[in-house]
Amino acid sequence: MTASLALSLTLPGFCSSVVPQRFLVQVPVADLRSSPRPYEKTGEQDPEEETQVLYGEPLWADGETGDWWHVEVPWQPCFHCTQSWGGYPGWIRKEWVAAAPPSWSETPRHPETRQCVVREAGRFLGTPYLWGGLSGPDVKGASTRTGVDCSGLVHLAYRFCGYEVPRDARDQKKKARSVSAANLVPGDLVFVADAENPEVAHHVSIYAGGEDMIEAPSTGLRVRRIDFKSKFGKSLHAIVPDVPVDGKVISFGHFP
Repeated sequence: MTASLALSLTLPGFCSSVVPQRFLVQVPVADLRSSPRPYEKTGEQDPEEETQVLYGEPLWADGETGDWWHVEVPWQPCFHCTQSWGGYPGWIRKEWVAAAPPSWSETPRHPETRQCVVREAGRFLGTPYLWGGLSGPDVKGASTRTGVDCSGLVHLAYRFCGYEVPRDARDQKKKARSVSAANLVPGDLVFVADAENPEVAHHVSIYAGGEDMIEAPSTGLRVRRIDFKSKFGKSLHAIVPDVPVDGKVISFGHFP
């Protein structure tokens, strides 16, 4: 049982399904929430926004309450959610999904070249940063706000190129193979963590070659291409992985 599902058992009207049900997302983009209630804040960042799911994405529903399903998202792996690798858990409105037909099966995805990751990330340049966001800037028919956060940009760029990577930065760092600055290739990841907790990345960027990265920076900013010196005050080859820079540690990761 996931941590979020355990909490949900206290909700009035919650029903845990005996057999998980497979659904497919039926809207261009939908919110996955930490509780079964819609976005109500007026600011840009909403802590109850877990991630977003896209049209055709499969979901496993293991419980419900009122107009909401509790689901896991198998295409968005998460370790820190339950301390084991599984789909991202959360709540989604019932009107945004439909039962998958019995004949439904996932089409095999064949990984493309690593340069594809940089190309796909570049398509998001200028997209607004959105906490928990996993969608582009102009999604026609979207029923919610659109945009990407830092790890959402990474997840989507890799997904579009046929690679499965975790949804969140800390899990992306956990699963990636560590590499040195000298061995970076375009499409590799640049992680940032606090010096006192270096294993838990709170930001991630995509290495674009040379001295450049593509990143979704923070609330109020947009996806951008930026060089290492402008971002960290040091050029790429002056950075020593896991050695603190202004209270932060920078490390590099490679998939697959």
